[in-house]
Amino acid sequence: MSISLPIRIAVVGARRGRTFINIAKMLPDKMRLEAVCDINEEVLAEWHGTEVRVYDSFEKLLEDPHVDAICLATPLTMHARQAIAALDAGKHVLSEVTAAWTLEECRDLSAAVRRNKSTYMMAENCCF
Repeated sequence: MSISLPIRIAVVGARRGRTFINIAKMLPDKMRLEAVCDINEEVLAEWHGTEVRVYDSFEKLLEDPHVDAICLATPLTMHARQAIAALDAGKHVLSEVTAAWTLEECRDLSAAVRRNKSTYMMAENCCF
């Protein structure tokens, strides 16, 4: 699957996803921040009135046709479930570590990667 540049991304977990947001700002020819998603209204408030779309529902974000890829910066117990849903919605996924919480989630995530044409990547956003 070819990907057109810039990749239109959404960051899920906007407070914790600051690294992804900052990288998108540094690489405007490679990626464009299209949307942010968070359940905390205070976190979302800073995005109101900007060109970035704001979602408080992950499910609604997945319906956005202007988002190519999802960057997951949510609590690790949510990563596998959200990555699977995003892949099944035709979105590419960049997920913070840890990718899955249980072995069953690992199997389910692997199956989702195999059955979809979208790309999945696990990433770390902290320097050690």
